[in-house]
Amino acid sequence: MPTTSNTVEVQNLTSRYGSFTAVEDLTFHVRAGELYALLGTNGAGKTTTLETIEGHRSPTEGAITVLGGAPTDRTAVRPRVGMMLQERNLSTFL
Repeated sequence: MPTTSNTVEVQNLTSRYGSFTAVEDLTFHVRAGELYALLGTNGAGKTTTLETIEGHRSPTEGAITVLGGAPTDRTAVRPRVGMMLQERNLSTFL
């Protein structure tokens, strides 16, 4: 996996659901050891952005690298990336 000074790089991310644009032209980077927060109202695209960084969604436009690789790389990136949302969304019988 290539080395990079940025742990997460998001370049011109756009995510659409049909004609609805959830995220438009978002660019940022997070370096190792930095804390980064996404703030916004309901429907602002925070969860869509995080799901795209994790590799669960494909961006409509733009590029994302995580730890120097594609977030969808199931062998190199996905085992090292996780997300914890504010609300518990686990089944009650797990």
